[in-house]
Amino acid sequence: MRNKWNIQPAATSINGPAVGWFNASVTKILTALVEQAADAAGNSTTKKYFATGEEDFDPKIYGLAQCLPDLAKEQCHECLRSLHNSAKLYMRESLPKWVTTRSLWCSLWYSVRKFYDGRSMLQLSAPPPPPADTPVVTPQPGEGRAGHGLDQLHNEVLLLAELQHKNLVRLQGFCLHREETLLVYEYIKNGSLDNFLFDTRSGNALNWKQQYNIILGIAKGIVYLHEDSALRIIHRDLKANNILLDEDMDPKIADFGLARLLGEGHTQTRTARVVGTFGYMPPEYLAGGSVSTKIDIFSFGVLVLEIVTRRSNCSSDDHDSVNLLTDVWNCWTKGTVSQMIDQSLDEYSQSQARRCIHIGLLCVQPDPDDRPHISSVIFMLTRENMDLQQPSQPAFYFGRESASSSPSWGQRSYVYDRSGLPAVSANGVTLTEIYPR
Repeated sequence: MRNKWNIQPAATSINGPAVGWFNASVTKILTALVEQAADAAGNSTTKKYFATGEEDFDPKIYGLAQCLPDLAKEQCHECLRSLHNSAKLYMRESLPKWVTTRSLWCSLWYSVRKFYDGRSMLQLSAPPPPPADTPVVTPQPGEGRAGHGLDQLHNEVLLLAELQHKNLVRLQGFCLHREETLLVYEYIKNGSLDNFLFDTRSGNALNWKQQYNIILGIAKGIVYLHEDSALRIIHRDLKANNILLDEDMDPKIADFGLARLLGEGHTQTRTARVVGTFGYMPPEYLAGGSVSTKIDIFSFGVLVLEIVTRRSNCSSDDHDSVNLLTDVWNCWTKGTVSQMIDQSLDEYSQSQARRCIHIGLLCVQPDPDDRPHISSVIFMLTRENMDLQQPSQPAFYFGRESASSSPSWGQRSYVYDRSGLPAVSANGVTLTEIYPR
């Protein structure tokens, strides 16, 4: 299993006093990018709403900042500054070699690998190195998150003690001794789904029957959480590496540390602290902290598309790709979505796979009211003669003209700090495309 926060460590050559030097260098380039992008956003003649830069550190540090073009200069600056503050939190607790922070209106990245084309707009020198005798404080695992970790543990134990379903991982017990905390789960032989979908080196492979069974099993687990259990539970972190596969390749939903309960009679609530994994979180949750069962529906839709295409929405080996949702929608509108399906499947299996893509697109609609409830998804999956509504353009769709793209060498979790965000109204216009024949 991956690190809970999935923060990738920096190159091993960065150690000792160089740790503080690296962090100071990252701070310098991100600060410069925030100012440059905000100035560009206020310049109506250039129409450049982003900035790229590189810094002469060893290794070199590359960065990119971008705002939506319809933001005012002050809004762009405030949005990017808030993302910069979020990035500082990660840098304080570890030394990630890349960080991506995003909101609906802006994004801020840095990496020790170049992730954009063309010449960098800013050329920066590294700040002077610290004195050789500067003391170094190395963060210890869990340090800075101890209270948060205990809250998550307590939350997970209470939830799992109440949950009993074949598609949910079963808690066997837990131990709290001094500073050690352990959860004891049932042994799940085959590990997590992401190893079978995205790790080509392992040689693991799923046939279509197994893929379809996994999709249906995840949906049944969500039905139990949303509708059939004594508690109304929103998982909030459904993703490929939180789906475990048993010896029969049946899926089990795991990791309830971020789950939320909905009170009786309530269909939604709000949170001031948005947590989860970017690429699986819907826009209304990112923008306003709106918590409803439609969060899990969006995540499920992303999972369905990932399972059918065997591609991650959070990363890609194709540098021309923006994200999976964009690529699927482009193929859907052109009537070429079959190209994203395993060509060795028989005609019936390909038809099932296309239907799953259709259902996946319905689940990732920008408006939560346009996403189906999970019980309806079960009907769609099991009743093949049931007509499906036509999907419209999914959330987080980026046309080819967009400069936005995700780093292609990893996936990570994010905590979005929404403090200080300006009141920005998002453009709610959507495009409806002709249903492909």
